[in-house]
Amino acid sequence: MDIFLSQLDPRQRPKGTRDSLGFEQIWTFYGRKIVVGITTITSSLDNFIVALLGFYLSEEYAGDNKDKANFFMRYEQLIAYIRLEKDQRSNILGVSRAKKNMQVNGNKALSIHNQILSSQLSYGLWGLYSTALADVGLIKNRVITQDGYKIIEMIKKEYPSLLKYIVNKSKFENSDPLRYSEHVESVSELLANKEVRKTLLSSLLKKSSLYQYIEEGGDLLCDNTSKNLLELTNSIINNKLVNEELKSNISDIRKIDKVMLVANKLFNALSHANNDGDNVDKYIERISKLNIPRLELPDGKLRNKEVLTNFVNSINSRKYRLAIEALLEINKIIMKDRDSIPWVEVDEKNKLKIRVKTHSTIDENEEFLGMAYNYFICSYLSIAKHLKAS
Repeated sequence: MDIFLSQLDPRQRPKGTRDSLGFEQIWTFYGRKIVVGITTITSSLDNFIVALLGFYLSEEYAGDNKDKANFFMRYEQLIAYIRLEKDQRSNILGVSRAKKNMQVNGNKALSIHNQILSSQLSYGLWGLYSTALADVGLIKNRVITQDGYKIIEMIKKEYPSLLKYIVNKSKFENSDPLRYSEHVESVSELLANKEVRKTLLSSLLKKSSLYQYIEEGGDLLCDNTSKNLLELTNSIINNKLVNEELKSNISDIRKIDKVMLVANKLFNALSHANNDGDNVDKYIERISKLNIPRLELPDGKLRNKEVLTNFVNSINSRKYRLAIEALLEINKIIMKDRDSIPWVEVDEKNKLKIRVKTHSTIDENEEFLGMAYNYFICSYLSIAKHLKAS
């Protein structure tokens, strides 16, 4: 994707060169109706265990909030090194830097200045997993709740010497994790502990309405492809044992997803570099030959619903100029919210002015199949797979 910038006005630099129509907020809203806590980047059960223990230890053994955050960073580094000693393929955040630190002599000291991510607090367990753990009720403001403490009690009972070692090494800046290899098996046993995993799984899964689908023996296979997600949502809607609330939420997801799928494809194709300077009527003529499916919006509140409704009605009545005008209006609103300017505009001569150019195309055989977004479904089912082993 090419971005062309003006040298005259700083506002001529389009911001946020993704999610041109602001759909991320919409699909997240609908995803949260069926999946609580788990996200596309918080789908590792091992990381949930490590994060929960880290929040407990930092609260219990560190001082003020700054000390807790620093303790947690050193703790995360230590556990990362121990896990990598056992398995270089471990699903840890910051794996590349952690591996590099382990290979560089003298650069393994636990330190807030030796982070394993560009910003460990933002992109590590402290930032990413805290929201998920809070959403399912295991922590609050990064402090362990009563439900979370039930899991901590199991860990304290089984691994007292490991916890003592971890605390001693995480409390002090530039601590050298000597003899950490002696604790590799203990950490591996902790992460594989069936009672810990089963209890944590219960907390992570049961607050989501999608859990009922799992209880009724639903398929846990999900490869994150749009075709697979389409088949999965079909199987939920057609499952006679699934309650009506879940079916209704999935049905709403299917409706809004089809709208966003069509809108994204039309807007991205409109933004193709070859269209810059063309009369917009040329593009409208091309899309008028497409077999665009009938669209429907779900009931209820929706961001930019009035303009989206105009888009849907225009598509259904095959008034494609009005449909394109609606898409341009949505992009204009989203860019204004980002203190930026529209990616695409039509000038007074009816010509397209494209600031953020794509290489997306639509041919006359476009079928608009599959799903545009994942709604956290595959991440949730990835966690749920551990039920079979617990």
